[in-house]
Amino acid sequence: MKRHFRLNSREQEQPQVQEHLAQSQPLEFASPELMIRHDCLHTPVPPDIEKKLIKSVGPLPATLPWWRRLLRL
Repeated sequence: MKRHFRLNSREQEQPQVQEHLAQSQPLEFASPELMIRHDCLHTPVPPDIEKKLIKSVGPLPATLPWWRRLLRL
């Protein structure tokens, strides 16, 4: 027969406190690239900036082939 134990409020809070302490400790990175990668994953992009980026990276305007520009056709 299995026994079920009830945790008191102090025991229930303990894992949450440990998680909070783990998050508040400073992180160390082996390289600046890893730090930037970590920051990118945990920092949301504001919606206005996201829209501007999508617009600026959008499709390029169609250009004439090099031989038509050279011959002006």
